[in-house]
Amino acid sequence: MKLSAAMKQSGIDTCEEAAAILRFFPEECEVVVKNHQDGDIIFQEGDPLVHVGIMLQGQYACFWETSGRDDYTYLSSAPPSLLGDQAVLAELSWHTGSFRAVGKCRIALLRVPDFWLWMKRDPAYYQAITAGNLRKLLRQCRRRRSTVMDQSKIRVIKYLLWYCHIEGGAGETLPRHLTVRITRDAMTEAIGQISLRTVNRILSQLREEGVVSIVRGKLYIRPEQYLLLLAALENCERGI
Repeated sequence: MKLSAAMKQSGIDTCEEAAAILRFFPEECEVVVKNHQDGDIIFQEGDPLVHVGIMLQGQYACFWETSGRDDYTYLSSAPPSLLGDQAVLAELSWHTGSFRAVGKCRIALLRVPDFWLWMKRDPAYYQAITAGNLRKLLRQCRRRRSTVMDQSKIRVIKYLLWYCHIEGGAGETLPRHLTVRITRDAMTEAIGQISLRTVNRILSQLREEGVVSIVRGKLYIRPEQYLLLLAALENCERGI
């Protein structure tokens, strides 16, 4: 089937994105149209990369499930939208993620060689989808970095709470200003598996939040800040 005919059958041939796709799409190329029910796996991570999908109706969720990698999911935009193009653009021979139908879906399958023929004829669209995929990857990196940073912050806060207990008790039993006399290098070593730069960044963040005080490079914790440390720990552990 011709892609233009498949889009017309799906009622999306007049939308702006469809016009952008069809502008330089090779008319000699055929697509295979398939219907999927909610929850169907369209492409499975690790499967051979034979087709790129063009969503005609419905939505899909892309997710990664390989052990040792981050769980990450994003939903497609309104049709028509591409799926499986990231792996093709990376010149891989297998799908790097799994694609699951969200609701009833109708998809046009385009062979990989025909996809590259299309991209050669439409460099502007090639640049647009490459930029879109880079934005998705950057969001994934920011999410992963945020998760790692939260775990590091939890460990720093737990160390500071432990220090309060060892040196001055807790809460109202703390002296007016508890001076953290351990050096940043020693703190980093005591916490373990964390860099000095990360410790300094987290302490600066805690200072901005009013959880600790830093004066002329010295770290202080007041009684009321001990309670703020407890609240900050709870918020981090709850992902707030």
